[in-house]
Amino acid sequence: YGAAHNEASIVQVGYDNEAATKQVGTKNVTKTWLGFRRTSASDNDAWVTQRGYDNFSKVKQFGDVHVASVTQEGAHNIATVKASGYLGSAVIVQEGAKNEANVTQSGDRNGASVVQTGYFNNADIDQGGHDNVAAIGQNGYSHDADILQNGNDGTAYITQYCDNNTAFINQWAGTGNVASIMQTDYFNDAGINQSGYMNTAVIAQGSNHGAY
Repeated sequence: YGAAHNEASIVQVGYDNEAATKQVGTKNVTKTWLGFRRTSASDNDAWVTQRGYDNFSKVKQFGDVHVASVTQEGAHNIATVKASGYLGSAVIVQEGAKNEANVTQSGDRNGASVVQTGYFNNADIDQGGHDNVAAIGQNGYSHDADILQNGNDGTAYITQYCDNNTAFINQWAGTGNVASIMQTDYFNDAGINQSGYMNTAVIAQGSNHGAY
């Protein structure tokens, strides 16, 4: 009811995996793998909800005990989650049009979230270490944000308001590093690189701090 020309596929190889897809709209596509061919996966959950037009979602869980949730409302949004480690959590929420979000988790016990409200935003989170937390929030137009976590016990946050902001956080190695970037104006660029132990870095750009 209320849907036309949508495509959905679920592949499950292993045991105790759960997956569900809900599509409302037209020309939405979702592809979900919990294990694949000779790669068995267990105790994974994958939930996808699409409302709108021409949204695309892809979830691949090749490890064990992962949780992935993708919610898309709008048009022409792209979301991908790939988890191959253990005990990962990934959440992507997109409201608007032509947003893209990608989460890759190859380490263990990582948590990632991306929330995009607006248009033409891009967000990437890559977690190769263990016990990391990463979050990207984008509100507006044409933001770009990237987080890489190859260390352990790291925390990284990027928040972008207004339009046309660019930010990256690279936690190359080490343990217990914390990084945060807040951009509340237009056309800002910011970057943080960390590779030691228990470092903290904070960048705030813009006069519109009431957007916190």
